[in-house]
Amino acid sequence: MEFTVYSYKEAKVSGLEQELRVLFKGQYSHWQSSLWADVQSVHQDAQWPSLYVYKRGGNIVIAGMGYKRVLRGELHWLYFSRGPLLSAEATTEDLRIFMSEVVDHQGGTCVWVRIDPLLQTWPKGLDHKEVLRVAHKEFHPVSTQVVNISLTKEEILAQMKPKGRYNIRLAEKKGVRTCIVYWDRQGSQWIEVGESGLTVPEHPLDIYDHINMQTTARDGFAGHDKAYYEHMLHSLGEQGYLVLAQYEGRWLAGAVCVLGETTGYYYYGASTDTDRKVMAPYAVQWASMMYAKQKSMTVYDFLGIAEESKGDKDPLWGVTSFKKKFGGEVYSTVGTWEYVAHPLWYKAIKVRKWLQRITSH
Repeated sequence: MEFTVYSYKEAKVSGLEQELRVLFKGQYSHWQSSLWADVQSVHQDAQWPSLYVYKRGGNIVIAGMGYKRVLRGELHWLYFSRGPLLSAEATTEDLRIFMSEVVDHQGGTCVWVRIDPLLQTWPKGLDHKEVLRVAHKEFHPVSTQVVNISLTKEEILAQMKPKGRYNIRLAEKKGVRTCIVYWDRQGSQWIEVGESGLTVPEHPLDIYDHINMQTTARDGFAGHDKAYYEHMLHSLGEQGYLVLAQYEGRWLAGAVCVLGETTGYYYYGASTDTDRKVMAPYAVQWASMMYAKQKSMTVYDFLGIAEESKGDKDPLWGVTSFKKKFGGEVYSTVGTWEYVAHPLWYKAIKVRKWLQRITSH
């Protein structure tokens, strides 16, 4: 057994990331990359991550980029976003050793480790319930809606729900136009993709921020401020992009999206309260899907849909109908799990969070 911890910078320059891309093709995602670490640095409670690698017999069996999240003082928890990466040969004992080594490396101040691997099933020789417990909170939804965009444009439209296809064509007929921009890190400027014919402002995020404020006020949820989206897109460079839709000179909708390994992700979206009948959000998604396809992505991920068992209590209930209109299929993962290192602290923190919730209502 060999367990090694690499710093964020070592993981970035050593070539290990590329090795993991090859070894765990289909499981490796941008969430486990050093580039995403740049995005995550905006969080005040997040420290630069480390890459944890566990080998057995000279082969990498488990590996993942783990982020420290501060609780109080020296106490913290560790998060493997869409990780760790697990080989098909990984066993229950491998996972137990990996988790134990990860916790030991924290010097006794890690209360729990949270994981949500990008897997639909666990490796055959791994009984996760012997090592982990169901997480008390999740970041990534268990299920998402994915569309195969390796198909032709006509085939992608054909597999959609009739209403989704109709709304895309309606937006086009009404004259809704879209533009796509990304941040050029080398030139420190916004670059428009193609020629939309629209006058794209010098600061396109100002438009998205204005639309987003209307969305959060209407739908009653807390969104991010402009600085967050700016940091995200500036960090991602060409791997992130902003889509905006205009109708008769008015900006009506937008989306912040990400290009992963082979998947395009719809991360955030917003729309105004005006001219809703022209279906601008559908134009935005169609433009985003076509751009992801152009950039050699084979899948478009709507990044989360509601669990049917939760009904309208699921926070994604309201947007799920919209996402499903674009067709595709449901992709469900193994969910979010936790390795508890300090049971008493873990229980105390859960009780404190519960008390905070009930006293805030």
